Amino acid sequence: MKDFQLNLITNKSKVRWIKMLDFFEKNPHATSLQLAESADSSQRTVVSELVNLKEYFQDVIEISSSKHGYSFSKLLSKEYLNKKRSIVKDEPSLLF
Repeated sequence: MKDFQLNLITNKSKVRWIKMLDFFEKNPHATSLQLAESADSSQRTVVSELVNLKEYFQDVIEISSSKHGYSFSKLLSKEYLNKKRSIVKDEPSLLF
């Protein structure tokens, strides 16, 4: 069902964001390769999208990098969920 809903999103960057966030929620530590595979994207695109995600979520999440990959943590859970839902607010009705 989730894959079907993601196929309805017209903005491919938003799809990558949702896929990367879903992956991070299950795996708080990930490499750029793992994130790229989860988002059906390149590692270069993932790095760019991580910058955009940090900017969008600001102080709601923390994404840090190290030589081993990236670490993700939610700082404000309720606000995180609201902002995640807002990613697709202009898209067809989707349930997240």
